[in-house]
This record gives sequence, structure tokens and C-alpha cells, in this order.
Amino acid sequence: EVTVPRRYATRVDTGGGNVELTGTTGSANLHTSGGSIAVKNVTGDVLVRTSGGGIHVETIRGDVDANTSGGSVRLLSIDGRIKGHTSGGSVHCSLVGANRGISATTSGGSVRLTLPKATTGNFEATTSGGSISSDLALTMSERQGGHLKGALNGGGPQIEARTSGGSISVDAAD
Repeated sequence: EVTVPRRYATRVDTGGGNVELTGTTGSANLHTSGGSIAVKNVTGDVLVRTSGGGIHVETIRGDVDANTSGGSVRLLSIDGRIKGHTSGGSVHCSLVGANRGISATTSGGSVRLTLPKATTGNFEATTSGGSISSDLALTMSERQGGHLKGALNGGGPQIEARTSGGSISVDAAD
């Protein structure tokens, strides 16, 4: 356990074990080769990488880039650009604020995006083994098999969801 000043850029690299970060202001770069990563209540851009564990990032004011080779990715209450990828689990991203770009991809699970009803964006979803659904109004420009392309509320920054083995859903935030 390490205590740092509230305003502090954080970098953590470990060969094995979980990493947790809470309540800082400043960029965070967190990496572990064998564990999960949890980040909560951070103001600043967050970059997280793990080779063997889940990622849970919540209540962030800044861009988030999260990647794991084996676990689920939950990026919740994010006010910034969102990028979440896993090779073996589901991805759930929830946006607060304006869309600045979203990419959610997995090789082996479902993708769920929770967005404010007024979110604007150019939406593209691809799945090889599931359905695609949206609670938000979507003007479709292309739909073929497991591929859907269109615009949310007139279009805007790119929103991408891809999975090889699950469904994709876009839910309206409460």
C-alpha cells in the first residue's frame, strides 16, 4: 500500500498482483502481468493493462484506455473518451457527459454500452455470435447480418462495439 498526495501522477508496474487506485487527481498508468485492476474516483487520464485479470474503472473525469487478456472490463461513469478491450470476457462501458469517442471490443463475451439519451455519435457494431439491440434512436445506414452502422441523434464522434462471441446492447442511462 502506497499513499500519495491527492494531486499526483501515478505509475504502477507489477509482475503479479492486484492494483487499486482511489481518489487522485492526475494521470494514472497502471500495469500488472497477473492480477485485476480497480480504479475509482480519479480526475485525469487513466491507462490500465493486465495480462490476467478483470478491470473495474469507475467515476473518472478523463480519458480511459483499458486492456486485459483474460477478464471482464467494466468502465462505469466515465466522463471522457472510452476504450475497453478484453480477449476473454465481457465489456460494459457507461458514459456520463458528452461522447468523445467510444471503442468496446471483446473476443469472447458481450458488449454493453450505457449512454445518456442525448448522446450523439456515429455508431458501428459487429458481432459474429449474437444480436445487436439499442434503446436509443438509431438512424441506420447499413445492416447486414451481424453488422450494423448508423447515427445516434444525428451523428458525432465514433462509437464502436465489436465481439466475436456475444451480443451487443446499447442501453439508455437512467
